[in-house]
Formats: sequence, structure tokens, C-alpha cells
Amino acid sequence: MDDDLKIEFADAEQSIEIKKGLAALLQTSADQEQRLLDIARRQHEQAKRYRQLYEAEHTKNQALQTRYDALLCENEQLRNRPTHITADKYVENFTVGQQIFALQSQKRKAAKHINLTNQLDLDLWKGIPAISLSTGNI
Repeated sequence: MDDDLKIEFADAEQSIEIKKGLAALLQTSADQEQRLLDIARRQHEQAKRYRQLYEAEHTKNQALQTRYDALLCENEQLRNRPTHITADKYVENFTVGQQIFALQSQKRKAAKHINLTNQLDLDLWKGIPAISLSTGNI
């Protein structure tokens, strides 16, 4: 074989080896980039899910804050109102956490007069002789 042909074959083989190595390197690089892309997609989906959870919690917290503010306002109103209110039927004593209702006594009706004169004349006592406790005689 010709020396020039041997050199060309050697160069061709070396070029093929270099291209194979380069292709393997590119394939490895492409696989690595694909893995990185998959990781980035998963992280993006996870971030999207966390963002939705954050928005839901934020909305819930805003509703709770509104309710808290309303309760604070109501509590302040209850603390600032008079503690003793006198009305026709009852007296209210208001404190935070406790309410006492004291009823006023109603007017008494006139007592019914009971005729006791006939109640002492029962037939039960008419037949028994009187007993004297001091002498023990009947």
C-alpha cells in the first residue's frame, strides 16, 4: 500500500473516532440537557401548585382578618356601652363574658281572705273527749 493512502486511512479512522467521540459527547450532553429540562418542568409545576396553595391560604387569611376586625369592633362596642340599664321589667348588668338579669318583684295581689271559722269544727274531733296533758285523765 501506498504511504499516502495509509496516511489517509489513518486520518479517516482518526476522524471517524473523533466524530464518534463527539457524537457520544453530544449524546451525553443532550441526555443531560433533557434531564435538566425535565427537572425544570417538575419544579415549574411544583411552583405552580405552591402558588395556588398560597393564593388559597391568602384568601382564607383575608377572610379571617376581616372577621377578626369585625369581632374587635363589636367587642369595643360592647365594652363602651353602659353597664347598667334600668328598664320596666329587669335590670341588666353587662360585662364582657357574663350577663346577669335581675327581675324586679311584681306587685303582690291582695291576699285572699280565708274563712277559718268552719275549719276548726271538724267532725273528727267531736266524738273524742278532751285529754288533759297535765293530769293524765280523760
